[in-house]
Amino acid sequence: GGYNFQYFADKGNKIIRKWRRYKKSSGKKYAVVVIRMEKYRNFCSCYGVKEGEELLEGLGEALKLDLYRNEIVRT
Repeated sequence: GGYNFQYFADKGNKIIRKWRRYKKSSGKKYAVVVIRMEKYRNFCSCYGVKEGEELLEGLGEALKLDLYRNEIVRT
């Protein structure tokens, strides 16, 4: 249910370009956050791929709850 990398890259670049145009007048800043899941492959080996996908979907949904209008998340 998450976005693929290409969508994330295109949408992220669009948001960053928009913010750069207004940066001087609005003082807005942006950040890219990378979350690395240690031993995810081991988790999938122990509990199965379906459980691993559900873990990623749950993480994505939890992150989406704290997003503002012009923010995106990719899981």
